[in-house]
Amino acid sequence: MILRPKPEISPIRRLWPLIFANGAHGMTFGFLIVMLAVSNMIWPSEPFDLHAAELGSIITIRTWVLAVSGMIVGRIVDLHNRKIQLVISTAIPGLAFIAVGFVPAGLGFLSFIGFF
Repeated sequence: MILRPKPEISPIRRLWPLIFANGAHGMTFGFLIVMLAVSNMIWPSEPFDLHAAELGSIITIRTWVLAVSGMIVGRIVDLHNRKIQLVISTAIPGLAFIAVGFVPAGLGFLSFIGFF
């Protein structure tokens, strides 16, 4: 029987749980800050807690779309040129951020639909 030495574990692999926890913590605060701003844009005269379910649905749909699209984009990147995929995957969210900038503020349901 041949004994092989255990492979060295990279520092990134050791720190992965810490990186994941820090990212999840940061995303939580980021979602809260963004959703408060979005709530004030959609419903400027109403308090945040009246529309928590609608904003929760936006976050839920966003999370599911990110999870599914991450698997699809990962598969496509494995099959094709990574440089082109990087350009496309950074351009699409940039265009979405620009489009959200043109959503009318304070129009209730019309503004709410603009964020989908």
